Amino acid sequence: MKDSCHQRVRYTKASVYHGTGNVPVGACGNIILVARESLTDKALVDFEKYGKAIIPLSCLEMLE
Repeated sequence: MKDSCHQRVRYTKASVYHGTGNVPVGACGNIILVARESLTDKALVDFEKYGKAIIPLSCLEMLE
C-alpha cells in the first residue's frame, strides 16, 4: 500500500469482529491512521457523512 495517510477507501464488507455500526457498506472515506496488529491490521477512517470509524484493512478497498 502506498502512503496510507489520506488514502481514499471504500468500505466493502461488514467485519465479522466489529459488526456494521453506523457506517454502511459502500461508504467512502479517507484513512487517517493505520494500526498494525498481530490479529488484523486496522485503519481509522473518516467517512464524511458518518463520522470516524476503526475498520479492518481487509474490509476496505483502496481507491485512486
